[in-house]
Amino acid sequence: MRTERRRLEAALARLSPEDMLIPGVVNQSSVKDIIAHIMEWEAMFFPWYEASLRGETPEVPGPGLTWKDLDGINQRIYEKHCARPLEEILADFRAVHQRLEDTVNAMNPDQRATPGYFTFTCGGSVIDWMNAYAAHDMWAKKKILAWLKKRQPAVIGFVGQGDRVLAASPAVQPDTLLCWHRNMSHRYGGANHSPRSASRTSHLKPSS
Repeated sequence: MRTERRRLEAALARLSPEDMLIPGVVNQSSVKDIIAHIMEWEAMFFPWYEASLRGETPEVPGPGLTWKDLDGINQRIYEKHCARPLEEILADFRAVHQRLEDTVNAMNPDQRATPGYFTFTCGGSVIDWMNAYAAHDMWAKKKILAWLKKRQPAVIGFVGQGDRVLAASPAVQPDTLLCWHRNMSHRYGGANHSPRSASRTSHLKPSS
């Protein structure tokens, strides 16, 4: 997770603040929209984790929601953050991730690696979830660099050599973490993660 975040930060370092506000990086999403999306999904970890510590089984991805509701969840994320200043989004993006790292580092090895240790993981391990978050960062990095390459083909290239995410454990069910991972990491370029508003009516179908 730390490696992929470092690579994503390196991609962000190539951008000016003005660049981060330009739509069209993924469908109509700007870089600011993308990092707000990543930040919000990482922030969801904490209420799930805290409920698990209390012996509760939180509703994941949210009360009354299933993984089939990703379109609506991601739309609400966009609406929540679209009007916020870039500086605030960047600060939260980094603070939330640091808190996530600190929380996971404070766990003992069994808490991190044992499938089903926490109720929110739906039978997976915390490591599985961190791998999914790392894949989210890896996706964002690749999309940003691809966008930059189109804008500056003589200067910008991909930084993808060695990209790899560990496979989730077999205990993870396909309609839980793996579904989330698959949708967030591989279908993000499609309708599932495209901000929608009255002024944004054209969206691509989810990629296969």
